Amino acid sequence: MFSVVEEPLDRLAEHAEIPIRFEVASFFEVEGDDPASVYLRERRAEPAWVKDYDALKGEGTTRWAEQGVL
Repeated sequence: MFSVVEEPLDRLAEHAEIPIRFEVASFFEVEGDDPASVYLRERRAEPAWVKDYDALKGEGTTRWAEQGVL
């Protein structure tokens, strides 16, 4: 269970302390072209890799407001 809570922008620095890094072991491919009947097929990522948004230069939670993400 989770809830969504709107917080003021001055709390972004606190959220930036939470890593945005994860291992990609599988992904979904969309099969079909009719939105009413598409199918998502899970595929194994070989090799698996680590996606680390914090490692991208100039990115990160504290920059979301100026990038228009919020």
